[in-house]
Amino acid sequence: MAEETLTQATETQQDKPTKMKCPCCGEMTLNRPPDIKSAVLDEYMASIISGVPFAHTYTIYSTVDITVSVLSKQQSRTMYVTLQMLDKLIKSHNIADSKLLASLSELYGCLQLYSAIPMIRTYKDKRLQKEFTPSQIVFESCDKLLKLQHAIEVYFDPEVAVLEDADNIDVLEALNAIYADCCNEEELSSLPDVMLRAIVRTHNDIYNILMETGFDANFWKGIELA
Repeated sequence: MAEETLTQATETQQDKPTKMKCPCCGEMTLNRPPDIKSAVLDEYMASIISGVPFAHTYTIYSTVDITVSVLSKQQSRTMYVTLQMLDKLIKSHNIADSKLLASLSELYGCLQLYSAIPMIRTYKDKRLQKEFTPSQIVFESCDKLLKLQHAIEVYFDPEVAVLEDADNIDVLEALNAIYADCCNEEELSSLPDVMLRAIVRTHNDIYNILMETGFDANFWKGIELA
């Protein structure tokens, strides 16, 4: 279903040229955006008008609905800072515990993947069986990690100055708790990561194509550069 949606979103008229005239030089040098004939375009336009990040629901096996969304600006900032912190920690060589290192690496991948999946619903006999909210869990974990940022830096890097008002936090216990809460199939679903990554990648491809449609003939009409 995800591949079918991408095919619909990128459907073009074969007899149309792939290039269009540039208003600056008058030559056929501009790439012609795809002529989308899909309800996905309506969803995209609705997201722009409402100011809500573009989301679409993909169905697999006819019984599982997976909603994928582009991150909001605030979510993107939160995810960037959190992943930067984890990446620095993983590469710091200050972690001697290989099990903890593996957990942090798995947590990194989990945050990156499930941040874009606000909802997973499973059905049986057309009745809702289970509902998961992965991105909510992911961003709750991000908030917990960011609150621990200084304590984590102090614990793994002796050169970091300890703040006078720093709480006495058991960093290892806190990290293990965050990992256990976030990387949990009962909360995220048991769908294979490789399948979810393919669906998220499809959604990102569709989003990029939809953005390109804005640069159509109407955009370039009347533009004259000396």
